[in-house]
Amino acid sequence: MWKRLVLPLLLLLSAGPVLAQETTPEAPAGLPQRVVLGGLVVYLPEGWSAIPGQGGETVIANIDLYTLDPNTAFPPETVLLQVSVYSTAQLPPSPDGITSSRQILESIPAEGEQPPVTEIEEGSVTIARIEGGNSQSGGDSVAYALLLDEQTFVFGIGASLNTGTLATYEPELYRVLAALEVDLSVPLAADTLTRYNDIPQSRSAEGFPRLGNPDAPVVITEISSFACGACRTFHDLALPVLLEYIRSGEVLFIYQPFVGTGNLPNNERATRAALCAAEQDAFWQFSDGLFAWHDFGGVAFLDARLTAGAAALSLDMTAFAECLASDRTNAIIEAAVMGANRIADFVGTPTVLLNGSSIEWDPAGLTALIEAALTAEATPEATAAP
Repeated sequence: MWKRLVLPLLLLLSAGPVLAQETTPEAPAGLPQRVVLGGLVVYLPEGWSAIPGQGGETVIANIDLYTLDPNTAFPPETVLLQVSVYSTAQLPPSPDGITSSRQILESIPAEGEQPPVTEIEEGSVTIARIEGGNSQSGGDSVAYALLLDEQTFVFGIGASLNTGTLATYEPELYRVLAALEVDLSVPLAADTLTRYNDIPQSRSAEGFPRLGNPDAPVVITEISSFACGACRTFHDLALPVLLEYIRSGEVLFIYQPFVGTGNLPNNERATRAALCAAEQDAFWQFSDGLFAWHDFGGVAFLDARLTAGAAALSLDMTAFAECLASDRTNAIIEAAVMGANRIADFVGTPTVLLNGSSIEWDPAGLTALIEAALTAEATPEATAAP
């Protein structure tokens, strides 16, 4: 089983540059390097490095990744640890990381009996050590799991890729895991709380959030994912253009929430949180936050951040939590997926429709298309059939 889990560790080494490391007096004993990867803070021993992965993972290595030639073999006794951080809402309910670890193992197709799980105490943290097998290179492979707090779960896969023994390095790995920190702040743009003032908010028959005059002559629909980088670009560059037309009553903007694209974990949960915010007329402010939190990488949509974001918007937290725990957003999400799949040229997010027809967009081009649609609406005789 664990052989299949080592290959992604190798691929992640080419996922991006090594981030700058800094020494800080606040670092835990024996872990002098403080490395910030988006919203995750990692403390490392001397000579170890960390890089961001492709889906929010962090790869920790006891080799100098700055000088490693990707075309050469790994040095002897190389150890890598791929660390992913999740919201506990993505996992079966359990009181601790040990139980969650066993539940994860039960969901993975096993080759024979499930491996045993050992509890390791490291400071105030309990780490589940899950026995593995041989890696593809003949070394050891072990999985680790722990809870950072009530809402933040860590799952890591450690691999000794050459002739080294992983157990030799495990004391250091335990210290690294126990010292992980997550930045759970909820930064919002300066105008988030005011930019939608005095603009009508409503929902379509399917439950999709709408912004603007429901009777506007031009309807712009964006099929979008909160986990999609290009969707963030649309939000940051195109939405300010749209807001001018929305405020004038000429454009109605509809957000169709598609959860099947993007590479940030917990996207569906983030979408449900935004739809719950919509019940308190705060969908657009909450969506501003979700796109801004892309900067936190793989920990952008942890449950704790979603909850803190709702509180920052002064939502009724009891109502928000009740909505998030219910299934009433299911129908909206399902309708968004089915609606997107009915579009012949739908290939991903963002897909932008103007009065039902797909368009290519950029800020300047979007303005021209809206102006043309408004002109055609104002002079219907010009487009009437002879």
